[in-house]
Amino acid sequence: MLAYIREHYAEPITLSGAAEKVYLNPSYLSTLFKSRLGVSFIEYLTNLRVEEAKKRLLYSREKIASIAEASGFSNIRHFNRVFKSATGLTPLEFRKERRGEDPL
Repeated sequence: MLAYIREHYAEPITLSGAAEKVYLNPSYLSTLFKSRLGVSFIEYLTNLRVEEAKKRLLYSREKIASIAEASGFSNIRHFNRVFKSATGLTPLEFRKERRGEDPL
């Protein structure tokens, strides 16, 4: 399951769709995920997407909208909200701060 998520994080993944891939009931998969990993399916997927976005922000010159889409976020506003919630910084602030650039 985790390998499937890591391979397809940039695609629209749902708990139901993932459960279907491994022949499990979605409710059971949700419970199993939380008990084994300590986070929900959505939390795991979101954390993975944010981590991938961080890598792209640091090691590429791609536009933030392209990074959002490539990381599995179809809506740039949602990406900005989720990213800031996870890191305390907007994607642009994160990129500039980590690269040692002037934030203004």
